[in-house]
Amino acid sequence: MVGAKRFLQLANRLPAYQGVIANAMAAEQNAEEAAPGGSPGQPEEVSIDAMNLMIPGLIERVEV
Repeated sequence: MVGAKRFLQLANRLPAYQGVIANAMAAEQNAEEAAPGGSPGQPEEVSIDAMNLMIPGLIERVEV
């Protein structure tokens, strides 16, 4: 249970929190729209050579 004083302190901060959340959501939406190609949320395709450069030895460890 929250006392009246604490409740009013939290209520006073609410507009600031809402502004931060709104800005974060707008930034995320802009980042998705600016993403090159493909649909948002889908991983980019990477060549096998690029994967091998990022994580050396990965291809040799994978069994097909």
